[in-house]
Amino acid sequence: MARHKHQFGPVSVEWKGLWKSSRQDFDVSQEAYVLASELLNELIQRMDSSSYIRGDFFGDRTLYLEVQGAHKVTTRMLNTLQEWLKSHPMWRVVIPVGKHEDAFIVYWNTLFRGTKEIHSLSAQHERGKRGRTRDRGPHPR
Repeated sequence: MARHKHQFGPVSVEWKGLWKSSRQDFDVSQEAYVLASELLNELIQRMDSSSYIRGDFFGDRTLYLEVQGAHKVTTRMLNTLQEWLKSHPMWRVVIPVGKHEDAFIVYWNTLFRGTKEIHSLSAQHERGKRGRTRDRGPHPR
């Protein structure tokens, strides 16, 4: 049986191969990776100057966001990442925190923490704005 070079679509766990949002995506160049990482890094730096996009290019469209502890990953940050990803849907962001299985994996349309899908962040954020809930960070289902 042939091994696939890529995994496609939203996946809840990291694996040892490359990732693409779909089979139709073209391969990413290092130049495109650098441009995407610089654009997202500017956005992240405005929210938290201690967080940054790692410059590691592994040949796929995964950007790694380094944070100084899981407490830095707020609903606001995750919403901002998803908004950026809506304009760049071929990309995803991985936020390694603590143990490997605790990593956040952010896509334009969904979010995982470890193997658990997170409830709609947009809905949580809107409820928080209206005063029904406070932004305490993402909660798994």
